[in-house]
Amino acid sequence: MSILSERLKQLREEKELMQKEIASFLNISTSAYGFYEQDKRTPTPDVLSKLADYFDVSVDYLLGKTNTRNSSSKDSTPTKREQKDHDTFMEDAKALFMNGELDEDDKEKIFKDISDLFWESKKINKEKHSKKK
Repeated sequence: MSILSERLKQLREEKELMQKEIASFLNISTSAYGFYEQDKRTPTPDVLSKLADYFDVSVDYLLGKTNTRNSSSKDSTPTKREQKDHDTFMEDAKALFMNGELDEDDKEKIFKDISDLFWESKKINKEKHSKKK
């Protein structure tokens, strides 16, 4: 197994998360995420960056270039409530495409963008509201 796959599994287990929770965050299938942990596939640079943000570590740590996690924020792993809000939001977004006029690749790209925007808005709101304290 690669250092990347070992660290992904270790970080997930430390957070007591299931693969499907991380897959949902990334807007990919559970098996696609599982392949990362099994060292059967390598995440794209974009997915690698999102995983680093999700686990609050550096990409270099995930890749084994350093043993320092380089945490920059307190807790970037979504809470169960945030994850539930995301899942509900994504289910509601699917209603936009019920007529079936888009092919599956286009839908997947759109859902990925919607998911990214959801998490980015959560991050911005956290930063905005935490500064007021």
